[in-house]
Amino acid sequence: MRQALIRYKFELLLGLFIALFIGWFSFFTIFRYQSLHASYYDLGIMDQTVYNTSRGRILELTSPTSFETIKRMAIHNDILLAALAPFYWLHKGPETLLIVQTVTIALGAVFLYLLTRSILHSPSSALIFSFSYLMYPPLQWATTYDFHAVSLVSTFFLAFLYFLRRRNYLVSLIIFLLCLAAKEQVALVTVFLGIFMVVRPNYFLEKAEAIQSIKKIGVTVVTVSIAWFVASIWYIIPLFRQADHFALARYSQFGDSPQSVIIGIIKNPLKLITLLWNSSTIDYLSALFGPFLFISLFSPLILIVLPEFAVNLLSNNPNMRDIIFHYTAVITPFVFFSAIFGYLYITKKAMIKAKYLNIVLIIVTLTFSYFLSPLPYSRHFDKRIFSNVVPEISAINEWQEKLRDENISVSASDRVATKFAERKTIIRFSSNYKKAEYVILLKKDVLSDWYDQNASKIAYYQLLNDKNFTLLFNEGDFYVYRRR
Repeated sequence: MRQALIRYKFELLLGLFIALFIGWFSFFTIFRYQSLHASYYDLGIMDQTVYNTSRGRILELTSPTSFETIKRMAIHNDILLAALAPFYWLHKGPETLLIVQTVTIALGAVFLYLLTRSILHSPSSALIFSFSYLMYPPLQWATTYDFHAVSLVSTFFLAFLYFLRRRNYLVSLIIFLLCLAAKEQVALVTVFLGIFMVVRPNYFLEKAEAIQSIKKIGVTVVTVSIAWFVASIWYIIPLFRQADHFALARYSQFGDSPQSVIIGIIKNPLKLITLLWNSSTIDYLSALFGPFLFISLFSPLILIVLPEFAVNLLSNNPNMRDIIFHYTAVITPFVFFSAIFGYLYITKKAMIKAKYLNIVLIIVTLTFSYFLSPLPYSRHFDKRIFSNVVPEISAINEWQEKLRDENISVSASDRVATKFAERKTIIRFSSNYKKAEYVILLKKDVLSDWYDQNASKIAYYQLLNDKNFTLLFNEGDFYVYRRR
């Protein structure tokens, strides 16, 4: 027993770190949802989509901006959500999504450990990489911010790279397809990944005789990725949306169609410099690379995620340059994969010995965790999750049970909507409330709505004077109306 503990000490420690990560973030995210700190954007949306899929209504949801039933592809081509439906046969609800997300993200540490160990041939360094991955603030924030299929690619990419090095090409290609299915713009990154596999195959193999196989797979990855991206942006999303992708509005400074945005970016280098060269970009890049001592920048592999940086940094949506959302999920695995080779470069050049570099990495990891992470000891820990629980939560939960029937249409304010999303029609409170049988809301959320405060107020005062709706229940700030 003692010999086994000594022999597998690094793997046991890794298992402990993963268990702690899963335990804390599962508890935290579920409590965050149950205490009404999650949001209809996006937990309620994802919950309804997966729930409907589990009931045979494949990828259906109520349009977040109206009352019509649409397919998920009208918003994003993240059809991976459909693969999560079987989990709802075991237990339906946002808790299932949150646990699946937490466990999947945590398992990325296993693939990173195996990758690092096979490249650096150092189990201690591999453990430090995995520890830093689990402590990486952008990864932790992506775990806490509701649920998004694209957050799972942090692990998928690491698994893809590991199985590629092990020459298990079939598994690698299956995982590659899962990455594409997580969100449409992931294909841009896989195009660059495939190009690197063709021009620099040595990064992706253990033995030289596998070079030609890696190159062939690289060509396949590039070809399929381009085809998927073109199909998603120009055909699939416009087909289901009956319009161009909604996210094009985030790049309106360049154009109003996919083609004009691309041309506008190419033709306006000064605008690019203005958008990229500012304090928010510096803060963003520091938060991404600082936690691992900027080692990723010592490897050209970081260029693989250049398209994702462009998507985030050129957007007029500031949330995309903030690590507390899910927009870093595609970048994270390559921050660490490139860091492996950056580490190798630094230690081979004798800039610093491995044992000293490991110590510095641990110190820097813990320092950035204190300043940027969502953990309880961090300066950014959101204490409101535990201290600011909605006093009417018991009444809300009771009404959740009363209106469990999926055929009952409900209009609900943003946070409350997460409790009522598992039905055919859930309308986020707006003037469209008239299409619902029940209206369920927290008054303060309606009057200070982040999405459109003015329109929300107008709809609320319409409701108060709407003779077609009767007040059924009121407790504190919580109101339930029913259509006559």
